[in-house]
Amino acid sequence: MAKYKLLVEDVGDYSEDNLLKLFYLVIKHRFEHFLKGEGFRD
Repeated sequence: MAKYKLLVEDVGDYSEDNLLKLFYLVIKHRFEHFLKGEGFRD
């Protein structure tokens, strides 16, 4: 079970054992949407 979990309303969640990894995961995922032209969203 992950130590840290970020719940995103109506979308899902992100979970990681390391807080910096969680931050990186969220930013990476949102930039992927941004680069596809979908905006900086989840």
